Amino acid sequence: MVWREHSAAGFEDHPVDCRHCWELANPALDDFLARDGLVACLPPKMRAVSFRRARLCQLTDTLEDAWLPPSAWAACADATASIPDGAEVVLAFDGSFNGDSTVLVVATVAERPHVDLVEL
Repeated sequence: MVWREHSAAGFEDHPVDCRHCWELANPALDDFLARDGLVACLPPKMRAVSFRRARLCQLTDTLEDAWLPPSAWAACADATASIPDGAEVVLAFDGSFNGDSTVLVVATVAERPHVDLVEL
């Protein structure tokens, strides 16, 4: 068994409907992946950032419409800082049944929040 990823990485500046990128990231295009299926998934039905990630294997952390601006995590996850007792915080949990990702983070409620992983 071989796992091989095909990607249009490096061409993030191309539009999402670039046929060149489609062919790079989808070697089965026109065999069992129909072009009209990709057209149906194009934004606005599917957000551009989601289309790039799912169909072109392009990471979106540097794209204009990314969910989190570049370096935003590093700016608020200061390893030298700590959350003081009694501070207002928000907890966020992302878990799955198959174990591929599980995380519990805590963030202070502040103009410049501090974000950290919860350790057990």
